[in-house]
Amino acid sequence: MRHIKSYFSLMIMAAAALVSSCSDNFDTPPLMVPQASRTANISIADFKAKYWQDAVNYIDTVREDLVVAGRVISSDASGNIYKSLVIQDETGALSISLNGNSLYNTYRIGQEVVISLKDIWVGKYNSLQQLGYPEYYEKGGVWEATFLPLETFQDHAELNGLPAPAEIDTIPATIAGLSTDAAGLRKWQSQLVRFDDVKFSDADGKNTFVTGDATTNRTIEDAGGNSIVVRTSNYSTFKDNLLPLGYGSVVGILSYYGSNASNGTWQLLLRSADDCIDFSTDFSGVESNPWTVEKAISLQNTGREGWVSGYIVGAVAPEVTAVKSNADIEWTAPTTLGTTLVIGPTADCTDYTKCLVVALPQGTPFRTQANLADKALTASPETRVLPTNSASRWLPAALPASKRASTRLCLPTGPTCRSKATRLGSKPLSATTDMLQ
Repeated sequence: MRHIKSYFSLMIMAAAALVSSCSDNFDTPPLMVPQASRTANISIADFKAKYWQDAVNYIDTVREDLVVAGRVISSDASGNIYKSLVIQDETGALSISLNGNSLYNTYRIGQEVVISLKDIWVGKYNSLQQLGYPEYYEKGGVWEATFLPLETFQDHAELNGLPAPAEIDTIPATIAGLSTDAAGLRKWQSQLVRFDDVKFSDADGKNTFVTGDATTNRTIEDAGGNSIVVRTSNYSTFKDNLLPLGYGSVVGILSYYGSNASNGTWQLLLRSADDCIDFSTDFSGVESNPWTVEKAISLQNTGREGWVSGYIVGAVAPEVTAVKSNADIEWTAPTTLGTTLVIGPTADCTDYTKCLVVALPQGTPFRTQANLADKALTASPETRVLPTNSASRWLPAALPASKRASTRLCLPTGPTCRSKATRLGSKPLSATTDMLQ
């Protein structure tokens, strides 16, 4: 019995010692902040200019003791940017083609990287200037800059300090302002840019960033119809996301691709789905799920655009510049003028405050087929107006409304006039080439 007691006593003492050791508060290891041993002696812009060649593909070796420094503006975390690292200083941005994956684990956005360029290669790959590794393209008979071994890059690159994303500059840009002369290419290639007030041309509530199993080009366009490709990898984490609706801002790395000197195009590479900003998350108002007339009226002057379903109930009367009452609408057809349609929520609506007015642009099939000056309002099956020009859109005026109708329409509509417009009262009605089909 004494032996048993002694045994239990030893167990209790051991357990107490274990608890005591587990409760010790060890000091937190100090945070190791990387410190580069070199400092930059040339800016990115000056380096790019110094080693620039107009050729579509070339390779050169840096023989001088040059050092650049910049903060990381790219990320391959989403899988959309492939084997590439991009840094930026206050003068420009520089791409590095690297034979490595998951670069974001080491080179996080905002991390300063100092690169010793001596004995590193610089050149172009299909018009994009970048650091890379020499490769001979036999079919074209040219040297080009392709994937630099990661180990080689690490021998020349040092981290300096901790990531500071707030130090990154996102450059406001316009699509029309992207020049393609040598100076423009050096300035804009690889920059982190932001395009404001743009829309995805293919956004319809059904199209996703990627179609099928292949890298897909989508297009964003501004109010003037200027457009640029948004290129998305089928390996990206957001490939199945629906294209954002309406107008917003798009941020990305500005790349450039051209297999010869005359066919180069700008391409925008998103770092993640978060690079699409202030777009609508409401996927109503698409052709397959149009707004009601009441909903469309409530969305005027909000920046939204979309499809609206309603009934033709009349047209604006002659010499009316501002619809202020039901008397300003001709409710029966044929009407005197064939330049407008009044769309109501029901076929017998007579309250102008509940309806929309749309213009019938001169010289378009839409006016020819839909105007009420040439036809009466008679019962007919549902009819849809389908857009044939994605740069145009209908601007409904929450002006008058009207009476009998029987034809149901689906009209693209938006609260801001983005093309040459005629004015009815204080509400602009956008010209378009949409057709009644």
